[in-house]
Amino acid sequence: MLERLLILVGVCALGFFTYQGYTFWQKRRIGAQAATDPLLTGVDLSRPTIVFFTTPECVACRTVQVPAFEDLQQHINLQIIRVDAEADPQAASRWGVFSVPTTFVLDRQGHPSSINRGVAGEPLLRQQLGKADPNWA
Repeated sequence: MLERLLILVGVCALGFFTYQGYTFWQKRRIGAQAATDPLLTGVDLSRPTIVFFTTPECVACRTVQVPAFEDLQQHINLQIIRVDAEADPQAASRWGVFSVPTTFVLDRQGHPSSINRGVAGEPLLRQQLGKADPNWA
């Protein structure tokens, strides 16, 4: 019984560290291409920026994620780059998006400081914007 528990803990730890490693790699890869990425052309990175991947069929995007953005925009001069992952699959591939909603909180250099796979509420986004730049929170 103890052996099975140890195997389970080991498998869970391996999954956790694999996920963390992938996220770290994804942030570095996107950051390296930020200067030339078409999604960021003409974006004012002096303002808080979130890249938001969605699809027309995404119910959670419309009913939860977009209202969280609207709540945040009442307090912060936030710019949201909305990307339809179905209409622009190349952008979704470049950014490593495999589910919607996915949000990327960018720092002043256009590098992702936080990645959310799934719905991210207003308090979490506010916290992540503060990590990207303390003046934004």
